[in-house]
Amino acid sequence: MDTENPSQPNTEKQTVLVINHTNESHGNAHDDDAKNSANALFKDIDCRTVYASLDDQAIAIAQSEPITLALLDLDCSDENLDSVRKLLQSSPNIPIIFTTPTPTAGEKIKDLLDSKVVDVLAKPVDSQLLHNKVKVLLEMAKEKTMLEQQNDELTRANQAYNSFARAVGHDLRGPLGLIRSNLKYLGKENLPAERFARALDVAKRQTNHLIDMFDDLLAYAQAGSYVDISETIDLQTLIKSIDEQITETNPNYDLTVDTLPNVTGNKTGIYQIFYNLILNAIKYGKPDLPITIHISVQQHDESSTTVAVKDNGQGFDIDKLPQLLEPMSRQRPANCKIPGNGMGLAIVKQVVDSHNGILWAESEKGQGSTFYVKLPITTA
Repeated sequence: MDTENPSQPNTEKQTVLVINHTNESHGNAHDDDAKNSANALFKDIDCRTVYASLDDQAIAIAQSEPITLALLDLDCSDENLDSVRKLLQSSPNIPIIFTTPTPTAGEKIKDLLDSKVVDVLAKPVDSQLLHNKVKVLLEMAKEKTMLEQQNDELTRANQAYNSFARAVGHDLRGPLGLIRSNLKYLGKENLPAERFARALDVAKRQTNHLIDMFDDLLAYAQAGSYVDISETIDLQTLIKSIDEQITETNPNYDLTVDTLPNVTGNKTGIYQIFYNLILNAIKYGKPDLPITIHISVQQHDESSTTVAVKDNGQGFDIDKLPQLLEPMSRQRPANCKIPGNGMGLAIVKQVVDSHNGILWAESEKGQGSTFYVKLPITTA
């Protein structure tokens, strides 16, 4: 249990706001006794306590940071109840345990504050009973927070899934429609040889496009499910292997690589990161300039490694980066002839996330781009 001054907020732990009549006379013996009593109450509970008087100070604290529970030790005078009402009006979701010497407190307080008072205990209070109530309420609040976070994550995942499904469906319809329409021609009698060859070529190219799309979708699905991300990888050799593979089909680019350190991760995943970043730089190079790509180390220590992939290509509006990292999303004109499915950067992001890393970029239209990949050093 941590005891803190209200001017030193700490949102990592659950916070209990303690208010009693002795807090109005700071520094005297009664105040010290009250705090010592609270310290004993929370001795084995992982929370922090903030002490305040029942006035604007309590309201300011409740509005400035999340309060998990308020513990009020007050008599039920009209003045005190009016102050409690003001506190709850400013922060209506704070549950309260009310301890009071007033004999008729239970009915009076519940009638005034309705269900916002979790419990009313008449003094003298059984300290163990109060301790158990506080502990249970804090545990319930923690579970509620976890459920809310999980619900938010599920909502975001469902929205992402729906968006992804719509994008995949849209991108599948195009090539499938072309294949179907050209297959109709192939079934016609007396079709000129030239038209037959053209229809067959379109069907073949669209079939290959679908195969590439399914390969990318499979790579994206696998990118978030690596079991072992602690393998030591020779990044220099890996980049060389990627360069050799890409050069077979895209020979017109110049790749320079600084001396690179070993990194840790899943080898297939790390390969996907740099393969897609290099291929992306080639695809979006400037038509009138030789494509240059430079890979360098920006930071390397015992905890992490940051590698930069810089190109001299078309660049992009940096505000569009979040959309570019979504699957099946490419920020480009409708008549753009650059091949691809809009999955490359999404795969990169998925792999980096699966390695608990960070991906970011610097870019400006017409000025090229630099993508940064920060990977933690992982041990088995």
